[in-house]
Amino acid sequence: MGTIDISILSARTGQSEVLTVDPSVMTVGQLLELSQALLPDVHPVNDQLLRDGRVLRVEQTLAQEGVQRNDMLVIQPPPSIAGGLDFSSLLKAAPPTASSSTDEPFVYYPSMNFEEAAAYNPHPRNMVQLLFAKEHLWKELHYHNPKLGLALGAVRNNLEEAVRVWQQYVVQGSIQKALLQTQHYHRDRDMQERLQRNPHDAEAVAYFRQQDNKKLVQQQYLQMMEEYPESLSKVLMLYIPARINGHEVQAFCDSGAQMTIMSKKVAMECGIFDMLDDRFQGIASGVGTGKILGRIHLVQLQLQSPDGVQYHFHCTITVMDDAAEGAKDMPFLLGLDMMKRHQCQIDLEKGI
Repeated sequence: MGTIDISILSARTGQSEVLTVDPSVMTVGQLLELSQALLPDVHPVNDQLLRDGRVLRVEQTLAQEGVQRNDMLVIQPPPSIAGGLDFSSLLKAAPPTASSSTDEPFVYYPSMNFEEAAAYNPHPRNMVQLLFAKEHLWKELHYHNPKLGLALGAVRNNLEEAVRVWQQYVVQGSIQKALLQTQHYHRDRDMQERLQRNPHDAEAVAYFRQQDNKKLVQQQYLQMMEEYPESLSKVLMLYIPARINGHEVQAFCDSGAQMTIMSKKVAMECGIFDMLDDRFQGIASGVGTGKILGRIHLVQLQLQSPDGVQYHFHCTITVMDDAAEGAKDMPFLLGLDMMKRHQCQIDLEKGI
């Protein structure tokens, strides 16, 4: 039969390894003993090996138990009384008792990031409580995994349900990670064999060039996280208070915008929509596209500096349809046309 590649996954830790074995020679018991040297917390005497949810007999060879190429086998402790595939050791989901570790506070120190929090708080209950208690970790979770953040946020007032959501995420993440590692291993091995047969194999050369690029990108990411972690934060956009026709609005300063733009809704609220010249209709193109309803040639724009000085400008405004992309999020955009006309200055240090 020859050798085959299989993957083994520890239900305790979620770690996995890819092995090359001879299924006609190696028994299930021997594979468990070999796994003990590769994966932490594997106990060959008590643990079980499962394939597709079925427990394999330790005295049988892998071939006799139907193990085939690229199979994934799960190592787990003996099942609970309820039977079936048991990930409770991975999840540590046993109900807390008076002496249970769940009564202990979560581990935390200042400047702890999300990955460190997960490493120091393997128990789901402690991790969930830590996320709820520390706002910066909660925001980091939403940044890296918004779907999980929304799911936990929906049950934030129910700790038990939040723990269950986190447990489900841990199991799914462990299995998916193991599958991806297996796929990558086989792909990498196949490309190595192709490159050995033909050093000029274009696809294999491109594959390993891509892998080298990924390693370089990861190195740059780690350097950025160490030296410039603020690069991952969202930039606060520059808004200034303004007044048009006695109506207060927030003006978004955009030196990259060619025109000063206002949404139809805000133009109506300010009482200036009746002055629209629809001869200037058209289509605006940029990051998105939108319909231009026309232009208002002359309105009084009042701005106030941080030191309280009032400035009055004559302003020309292009009115966009409310359905246009960005019209709802940025109802009034002060563009480069008006900023250059009135020689405005932007101080990014002060945010004004």
